[in-house]
Amino acid sequence: MVKLLVTNGCSCTRGEELRDPASHAWPTLLGDALGIDVVNLARDGSSNRRVVRSTVARLAEVCADRRLRPQEVMVLPAWTQSSRHEYHAPREKPEVRTGPADGPGDRGWQRIGPWRQDAGHKPSRAFYDHLWSEEGQLANFFLDWALLDAFLRQGGFHARYAFAFPLTGTVPDLARPFTRTLDEDTVWGGLPPRPGHSFLEMPDGLARGPGGHPLEEGHAWFAASLGKWLSA
Repeated sequence: MVKLLVTNGCSCTRGEELRDPASHAWPTLLGDALGIDVVNLARDGSSNRRVVRSTVARLAEVCADRRLRPQEVMVLPAWTQSSRHEYHAPREKPEVRTGPADGPGDRGWQRIGPWRQDAGHKPSRAFYDHLWSEEGQLANFFLDWALLDAFLRQGGFHARYAFAFPLTGTVPDLARPFTRTLDEDTVWGGLPPRPGHSFLEMPDGLARGPGGHPLEEGHAWFAASLGKWLSA
């Protein structure tokens, strides 16, 4: 029996631009619908690499704090933009962000993202100018996903996945053996997700904040959609 939902992701999962993220972000609403507690590890600006790293680093602590076995925990990341990345530079001044502070396992890790490139962040500019390729970044993403999925399944956790951002690009050939192990019982909308099955593809008419994040109605829609899927 699942007693705890552990979510992770970016600002879309954390609840950026909501008046009360702790109460109205989709992980909380989904946990309420399922009747289970929630631990939301999401942080603003996260890359998929950070989602994987912080999930692996925190799960043992989360289980110990609540005295739960892995079989009693469902892990549900909501994947973010595949164009994001991170690097470790403990002496570099961290980016100033809203939302909760990073935990000890995130200290020294610096975010790379399009918004930082636009702001003149030199490492982000260098990454996109000299290291970026869509195929390579997707290959990195699916490798990270395969490693996380193996870690969760071998550890006895219930692994489910969703997308906050639509998956762009073509699945690399090397990733296809792994993607064939994932079906619609494991990934909301299948893989690649059908149109309309990422958070940011929510129905027209649902309000967004000035920064483009879904607001309360959007979070309620996503939580209800995931709740029906998980219940089925």
